[in-house]
Amino acid sequence: MNEISNAVGDIMNMRSVGGRVIRTEVHTAPINTSEVAKIRAEEGCPDGYSIIYCGPSHGKKGGKHDGAETISVSSVLRPSIFPSQSGFLLAMATVALIHALEEYTDSRIGVVWPSAVYCNGHKVGSAGIEGKLRSAAEYEYLIINFSVSVSQSDFPSRLGDIIKKVFSGKKQTETCLMADSILNQLFTMYNDPGRGGAFVNEYRERSLLRGHYVMLRDKNGIFRRAKVLGISKNTEIILENRDGSVSNVYSPSMVSLPKIHKKYIFR
Repeated sequence: MNEISNAVGDIMNMRSVGGRVIRTEVHTAPINTSEVAKIRAEEGCPDGYSIIYCGPSHGKKGGKHDGAETISVSSVLRPSIFPSQSGFLLAMATVALIHALEEYTDSRIGVVWPSAVYCNGHKVGSAGIEGKLRSAAEYEYLIINFSVSVSQSDFPSRLGDIIKKVFSGKKQTETCLMADSILNQLFTMYNDPGRGGAFVNEYRERSLLRGHYVMLRDKNGIFRRAKVLGISKNTEIILENRDGSVSNVYSPSMVSLPKIHKKYIFR
């Protein structure tokens, strides 16, 4: 913990779309950005403060992520929302991640509920949310976490990316540009709460599980096969049980994907 709490990256300001200045802390050595974000939140950092790590992946040599790079981003938010509304923020963050990554690929990216993002049939990243309550009706802070595995097969270098790097005025890799894009998309959406319904609708439309089968845990703790019908307006997964009844499930711990995954792609 001391090593994490003492970790300090390069502090810089990043101007996102809409003119909002986001304070970022960029690390070049591997770091758990979520843990650093929690520490900064407890220290009183402002809304929007973000931790970034871009660097080599530490997957097994010869594995599918060999040669890939990792993007890890964690942003501290101090929103005035009820805890019951956090599902909307996760949907918004997932859509922000999709929009950012689609700037760097010609492939369409989709969601495997609740927040894993898939490109070309396999997982390339995810969004997550965690927080600390001040009371039963109010958050002290929330942390939005993003992780992405960047491979040349999914995100090939483009001339436009090189031009961005040259004219950014900073020595940035393509992965750092992608991290900037993630923050740009996140705070563009976060600053526009009036479009919350549109973000949720896109999150629902991007679902790759519709028509697939998952395992749903019943009240006795037994997992039983269920068909995915879609995602609700409240970001729950809608499942048709074997007896024909329909369940709306909010908790990911109640649902298990098959051990042998199909390639989730748009049909």
